[in-house]
Amino acid sequence: MKERPNPLLLNAGDNFQGTLWYIVHRWNVTQHFLNKLPFDAITIGNHEFDDGIAGLVPFLKTIRAPVIVSNIDATKEPALQNLYNKSVIVEKNGRKIGIIGAITTTTTQTSHTENLIFEDESASVNAEAKRLEGEVFTNIVLSHCGYEADLEIARKSTGKISLIVGGHTDTFLYSGTPVPGPDKPLGPYPTVVLNENGNSVLVVQASAYTKYLGNLTVVYDDFGNVTTWHGNPVFLEPKLPTDPDIDAELKIWQEAVDREGNKTVGETLIEMPNSPCRATECSLGNFATDAMVAYVRFSFMHSRTYYLFFPLQYMNEADERSWTYLIAMIHAGGMRAGIEKGPISFNELIATFPFQDTIDVFDIKGKHIKKILESCMDDVHLKWPHLFQVSGLRVVFNTTNPEGQRVQSLKIRCRECTTPVFDNVVLEKYYKILLPTFLTSSGFNPLFKQYLINKQIGDLDSTVYAKYLMERNPLFQQVEDRIEITS
Repeated sequence: MKERPNPLLLNAGDNFQGTLWYIVHRWNVTQHFLNKLPFDAITIGNHEFDDGIAGLVPFLKTIRAPVIVSNIDATKEPALQNLYNKSVIVEKNGRKIGIIGAITTTTTQTSHTENLIFEDESASVNAEAKRLEGEVFTNIVLSHCGYEADLEIARKSTGKISLIVGGHTDTFLYSGTPVPGPDKPLGPYPTVVLNENGNSVLVVQASAYTKYLGNLTVVYDDFGNVTTWHGNPVFLEPKLPTDPDIDAELKIWQEAVDREGNKTVGETLIEMPNSPCRATECSLGNFATDAMVAYVRFSFMHSRTYYLFFPLQYMNEADERSWTYLIAMIHAGGMRAGIEKGPISFNELIATFPFQDTIDVFDIKGKHIKKILESCMDDVHLKWPHLFQVSGLRVVFNTTNPEGQRVQSLKIRCRECTTPVFDNVVLEKYYKILLPTFLTSSGFNPLFKQYLINKQIGDLDSTVYAKYLMERNPLFQQVEDRIEITS
């Protein structure tokens, strides 16, 4: 930044979550190190709501940089009010620049947003740009909406919007060759879009995890229109020198992280990648869902005191016989990394399952299990796969069938039978299902909230997975034809 005249330093959100550092220290470590950098503005990402509004408020109260987002209505959440603004005006070289924040409206589906209202991104950004008319030389949008959404915001933009600095979809953009680092560009840096007025709007994004540092120089004419630009993301390769003062501070925080993370919780004889899990059955998903079933069966069905897994509470079972069948599901997005062959540290386990959900048990009818499975094979999800990984089920999808009729076969394992056979799911029968909190507390798939009854809250997922690994050590988790997709 010292080498650049009039630099702007912007942060497009998702500063929470993803590693054991966050699980141990939460918002506190995040704000501590972000406050070391002179950000001109920060917007809020969907993961900033992973611990609810109560988990975000102390961060907003302690972060020094202006926090901006134009499309959140916090009228029904007073704790969040007055902790952010729609925009900020920054002055550089005598020119006033408006920076307008935006967050994806899908945050209600992917995190814990409680009573917040998320308004249309383009309309909110344009309304704020109009309000700033006459005050600013140009406007920059700081977006956590995703690359495709940013292109749409650019096309619809008005009010002197010249640049969109984006995040959320972890999109790597780069122009020219050679390309540094391991990633393949998904588009040019910047991507140039003509808006409805015929003006150029530049869209940039620089992958994720601070693997790259976005770097763009923009030249404007006297009217605030873009004339030329140059730059590309800088690959922050491991051999770059570190700051000794920051290293010293990191060491203090790292002690608690290492104490937890270096514990070995088990071993796997095969690699369990997460990359296949959105589109097909995967060993990682089988491990997670089998662990849920094994843990709750031990706690409920052998102890029956509910002490090991669930708090002592009433057992309002829809059907006592539903314990004969026990199933579990997890969404692909809940598995953020793979697990390599060999010893598994707690740090690696948490990197794979970072959200610290509880594993809860419900009653659900067979016909509703079928509808939920249909929902992950509708026309939208054929283009953007997002399967549920399962335990205790065998499902056959036929993608040539009409939407809503693609579950061709659905069988459930009888766990208390002398021989563990798979029976056809009975549509009106209740079954027990294990799910991570996210699937039932967010808007990710509203069918869960609609169909589930008799919730009983369980232990943290990390506890469930670690216990399973210790009891199945070494683990040999295979793909078992639980999910078949024909076309």
